Amino acid sequence: MQLVLCDSYHPRETASLCKSTGFGIEVQSFIDPTHATTQPSAIGEHRALLAGIFPTSLHGAFEDLVPASKDAMIRNVARVRFDQSQRVASALGTQNIVLHHGYVPRRGAADGWIARSTEFWRAFLDAHGDQPQRVHVENVRDDGPEVLRSVVETVAHPRIGLCLDVGHVHCHSPKSPPEWIRELRGLITYVHLHNNDGTADQHRAISDGTLPMRETLDALREYAPRAIWALEVTPDLAELSIQWLQDNHYLP
Repeated sequence: MQLVLCDSYHPRETASLCKSTGFGIEVQSFIDPTHATTQPSAIGEHRALLAGIFPTSLHGAFEDLVPASKDAMIRNVARVRFDQSQRVASALGTQNIVLHHGYVPRRGAADGWIARSTEFWRAFLDAHGDQPQRVHVENVRDDGPEVLRSVVETVAHPRIGLCLDVGHVHCHSPKSPPEWIRELRGLITYVHLHNNDGTADQHRAISDGTLPMRETLDALREYAPRAIWALEVTPDLAELSIQWLQDNHYLP
């Protein structure tokens, strides 16, 4: 298992922690798609911070983006922003890129979303066929794993996998994270780990909340053993979470 620390908009502090612990990093500053253009030195500064860290990931833009909208103009906006995120990932030399699924339950038939989403991801992957990054598609408001599973299975591309955000599952789905993991199995290639009280997406330390963390991590070990684990918390909570993982024998 590889462990990654999400920088939560604290790149320097997180990069320092990664270098002292030997863990990887997920860069989140470019979630704002204008960051690279309004801060011309941002890519170079991040490249310098990433030196010596492995593995590395980029979280792409997601605000207001609906890649399988019924409206072709809205799908095009998502495609433009995802293309920008792919270019940033390539410029930074990351091995992974995380992009949101964007599905909102009960806003139209699921089969229509699956068809449009499948077409979107195939076109995106074909357009960037010369890039090495693994693309991990993340659940957000999904109330079950079925739609995302259908999309990833139907796209059936070697570069695409599923980013399971267990905190999103805990506050948006009647099914528990372990249930999702048992259903999705090896489709899970990346995991965002954080905790909450089940009412909102709070990004607490992994021991601070009502999510069944031990059962979740044990299920990941059994059903998705190759998935990258990413602690999606602030640097201070990352240290607490790392200590919890060590105390509970998930890390040496």
